[in-house]
Amino acid sequence: MIISHRHKFIFIATQCTGSERIERALASVCGADDVIAAPPLQVRDPASHQDWELARNYEWKDVPFKAFCELINQITDPRVLAEAGKLYAKSKSFAATRHLGASCARRLVHPQVWKGYYKFCVEREPTGKIRSMYQSLPAEAKPASIDSWIETGRHSILSDFGLYSNQGRMLVDQVYAAESAEQWWPELCQKLGLGEQVRLPDLALNAGHLAELRLSPLSVRQIAIDFAREIQLFGYRPPPDIASA
Repeated sequence: MIISHRHKFIFIATQCTGSERIERALASVCGADDVIAAPPLQVRDPASHQDWELARNYEWKDVPFKAFCELINQITDPRVLAEAGKLYAKSKSFAATRHLGASCARRLVHPQVWKGYYKFCVEREPTGKIRSMYQSLPAEAKPASIDSWIETGRHSILSDFGLYSNQGRMLVDQVYAAESAEQWWPELCQKLGLGEQVRLPDLALNAGHLAELRLSPLSVRQIAIDFAREIQLFGYRPPPDIASA
């Protein structure tokens, strides 16, 4: 997540959409007073040093308990929720981590900031997100097949609908399609007043061997259930060659 007072925008980072790379690109033009979220707990290791160098102004101290409760009530990811609870118990603080949703961002800024800043995020066709996540799992945590991983239900945490909406109502001004970034990136930069300062990063949507990962018809149906809101809103259709025989 980025809250840029310099360029008057709020960027909500979604999962497996190239958002981390977009966040880094946009961070390069942010000011000293802008908020750049910290990396999530699960990637806080030496390999994420670049993200820690970029992160700034992401911690709110001496947060009243009522305000903290209002914030965590907007968090749907159990990993982020657990991390927030530990930090508050230790220091009465609240830290904005990368995949914090628009509902939380709205509570962290002045109402006029929320109303006046351009709010946006990036979304991706669900099977692409799921295959990317499976591909990136460490060997010791990766089931033998993507279908067996989907059977565990762990893929459903990739549904980011709750990050940019609240009870079905959109909270952001625009949800961009990761698959067509080349088309909307120049327009976005123009809108934010960035000109050609920031180049579109490689979103790595086709990294690894995603094309080789086939899904069973049962898995495709399960994804359609778990991501029904995104599919209905954006009209997503899985790639025609994704299902195994």
